[in-house]
Amino acid sequence: MQRIWQQLKINLSNWQVWALPGTVVMGLVVAARLTGSLQGLELFAFDSFLRWRPTEPQDDRIVLVGIDEADMKKTGYPIAEQSLVNLLTRIETYQPASVGVHIFQNQIAPSGNSQSFSSLSRNPNLFVSEKILPAAEQIPPPTGFDAEQIGFIDIVPDSDNSLRRVILGTYDPIKEQTFKNYKFSLTVRLAESYLKKIGKIEKIDNGLRDPAAMRFGSAELPRVLPDTGAYVRVDNGNPQTLLNPRTGEQPFRYLSIQQLQSGSFDPSWLRDRIVIVGITDPKIRPNIPIATTGDNNSLQIQAHAVSQIISAVLDGRMLIRTWSK
Repeated sequence: MQRIWQQLKINLSNWQVWALPGTVVMGLVVAARLTGSLQGLELFAFDSFLRWRPTEPQDDRIVLVGIDEADMKKTGYPIAEQSLVNLLTRIETYQPASVGVHIFQNQIAPSGNSQSFSSLSRNPNLFVSEKILPAAEQIPPPTGFDAEQIGFIDIVPDSDNSLRRVILGTYDPIKEQTFKNYKFSLTVRLAESYLKKIGKIEKIDNGLRDPAAMRFGSAELPRVLPDTGAYVRVDNGNPQTLLNPRTGEQPFRYLSIQQLQSGSFDPSWLRDRIVIVGITDPKIRPNIPIATTGDNNSLQIQAHAVSQIISAVLDGRMLIRTWSK
């Protein structure tokens, strides 16, 4: 009996020396995790792992046409409507699959002909932009375009101003929540249009694993939930997915306005491609950091988001999934 009591005393002593402090430390770590105190460190680790991935080949299915600071001096700002119409008309002669205009209506200076820009709506493969969130800062799309030709380009940076999530859809916050007032992002519009044109999907479906998710063929986009991955109580009021940007110094082909005007490029670069046109002047559209390549302009971010979807469908490229809570 005395031997048993001595053994219990030894065990109790060991527990006080090792187990009790260990339990306290684990409790503190769990508490810090649940309150979000470790979120910054975990997101830093997440970004690091994304940067350390091998370089990927350029996605030549997407071409960016940037209107930079030098172009702004020539066209003026807001951009002269006729100059933009001429640019888009010229791009259309190369027969791209889809064209996304990543420019807000208030960044276009109307010309004397009020029908000039709206005349482009006859092209069903042309998509224009709007801002939908928050309600007080909405910017409507250019007039004359069908609802299926309009996509919002709102973004949701994290508290450190880095972008890791993409909004896919949302209800118009100032209208009744009906299907008629549900909005899709420009990312979704361009990906859907391209995949339909090449016969890979007929429509966007609901997810099989998650009925509230979007599914393009066999590629179901995992939703960001309040506690997805490193996040703690993140705002996910709209369907969002984690951005899986491509690695490499030049993940997409880029054409300048001068190249387009002079024709000093291979026409096959545009034929049957997704072309995204937008302003790259950082004074007008500030750059935003993403994990793989540091600061990116909004045009590049749009390309990463579109590429993520079409690459998942066509190449089986992995989407970012996380363990459940």
